[in-house]
Amino acid sequence: MLRGQKMNTKAAFEHPATIRAMVECMLNLTPRYTYVDVIEPENTAIAVLAKNLTAAIAHYGAKYQCLPEFRIIDWEQNQEEILSVAHSYRVKVAPSYDRRVFLHKKLCVYIPNFLHLLGKGSFLMTLHLLAQRTGIRKGFSIDMSCITPTPNFLQIPPAARYTRQYFDDNAAVIAHIYHAMSDQDSKEIFAGAVRARLDGDSAYIPMSSYREYYHPQVQAQSGDILIDGGVFDGKSTESFSKIVGEQGHVFAFEPEKTCYAQSKNALQKCSNVTLEPYGLWERSEGMHIAYLGMGSRLQQSAGDNTSMCKLIDLDSYLAQKKARCNMIKLDVEGAEPETLKGAEKTLRAHRPRLVISAYHEPYEQLITIPKIILEMDLGYKLYMGHHTPIAWGTILYATPES
Repeated sequence: MLRGQKMNTKAAFEHPATIRAMVECMLNLTPRYTYVDVIEPENTAIAVLAKNLTAAIAHYGAKYQCLPEFRIIDWEQNQEEILSVAHSYRVKVAPSYDRRVFLHKKLCVYIPNFLHLLGKGSFLMTLHLLAQRTGIRKGFSIDMSCITPTPNFLQIPPAARYTRQYFDDNAAVIAHIYHAMSDQDSKEIFAGAVRARLDGDSAYIPMSSYREYYHPQVQAQSGDILIDGGVFDGKSTESFSKIVGEQGHVFAFEPEKTCYAQSKNALQKCSNVTLEPYGLWERSEGMHIAYLGMGSRLQQSAGDNTSMCKLIDLDSYLAQKKARCNMIKLDVEGAEPETLKGAEKTLRAHRPRLVISAYHEPYEQLITIPKIILEMDLGYKLYMGHHTPIAWGTILYATPES
């Protein structure tokens, strides 16, 4: 969207015919993969990383009378070892990039354990390499039979889903955001995330191949003055600290006391980090914070396991520091919209790159956060990434067009 083009339902791409086409497209989406706990070994090819081949053979050998064939995703780097294992166990193996092996086989990805599923690097590497080697980005299954019980977070709970009425009422806004995305990958992720919230199935959402917070077009750079909202354990802050270097600085915010103490200890050697015990908000005030581990929440009233915390808006904070701002990363457990509103002067004056979590409660934030950016009319290019195998992990990335 060009600067000066206000967000409104009369825009050319929000013509009723265009909206209907977008709605039809989203409703016709199919899941990119399915979760299974039973396979037909004689009709299935198991996609697996070389390091997990022995475990996969043992798993399927114990469960079925005959073994499936195995398609090794990282074949070249481990070919000698793979062939040795295959010979020892008398199983059929082949590289996953040989498309001929999938003509008469169902493709299934082997997940060895719960940590492999949740560990973003390993799981995402498996699926990314699979798509890269085979060209298959949908239509496969993921075997969950090693994980007992099957984790319930693979399905989106009813309270977090969109009703069809909500979808219909907001179709024009959804169409606007969809067309505002700057590349096809971002459009597909946004469409998949909306559809996932309608049906409750996270398998509609394609996963990004790059690391969380590091979009190829939107990421921290050397010399940046960077805001890190939501530090948790300090790991992302430490990474940003190394990237911005001695000429840059990270202002980091973590209001939860336990996380603040842990992060302070982890960041002791980062001389270019200022760690603040504040929450970020639309204005400076006090509020209660409920500690829920990685899901801490701000709330107006006191309750079990809550404490008071100080909130500050970024416009006031940066004015006090007399600091510029090159990038803002926010993962602040649902306070993202208010924090953006409290940073509007900063956004207009400095036009920083934005890395904003768009999946927290209330779950309409997938729509409201890009809507806020578009309504500010900043002339930003928007991208969307998704970084987990579940619904929670969608990030809005934005960068000035000029």
